[in-house]
Amino acid sequence: RVLFRSDIKNLPSGTYSVTIKDAMGCIKTLDARITQPPLLVQTLDAVTDILCYGDKTGEVNITVRGGVPPYTYGWNNGGTTQDVKEIPAGKYSVTIKDANGCTKTISVNIIQPPKIVHKLDTVINNRCYGESNGAVNITVTGGVPPYSYKWNNGATTQDISGVPAGKYTVQISESNGCTKTLSAEITQPKILVVKIDSVKNI
Repeated sequence: RVLFRSDIKNLPSGTYSVTIKDAMGCIKTLDARITQPPLLVQTLDAVTDILCYGDKTGEVNITVRGGVPPYTYGWNNGGTTQDVKEIPAGKYSVTIKDANGCTKTISVNIIQPPKIVHKLDTVINNRCYGESNGAVNITVTGGVPPYSYKWNNGATTQDISGVPAGKYTVQISESNGCTKTLSAEITQPKILVVKIDSVKNI
């Protein structure tokens, strides 16, 4: 006949023993072992930042092990896959949950370079028809310097000078390969025409 019964709860993993003694002094001992799954571990494998301002080329790759598979993923941008790709710059976090409901969170920041800003400073037009004294001066900031320049007349300098009238375009490239294009037109006056209307002989 059982005279006393007691349970224990909310215990960590380990081995537990209970000694039971009845009213007659009879004794019994029971052993029990409480186990736990492996620790749920998350690892941030790779973060791919944005090369060109405004692009959506960011990536976050993670590895998850331990716990009780399968895992589910909840990204703050709505993603439910283990890794996220083709994302813009910003702060991202993912909550990983195993089959037992245990959770871990990873946070990461995807960064991007400053926006390339190009400005047409001055355009110097030719004063006389047929001259080659025109010039275009530009300013470039942002992106990832240094910059390279490719004009449609073959020039590779930031500014051009000593050029005839016409339409000029420059492709500006920075170190990450991001590009911007700027156009300008150098004008000239109409050709000066001198005409002899009449000649009166003596």
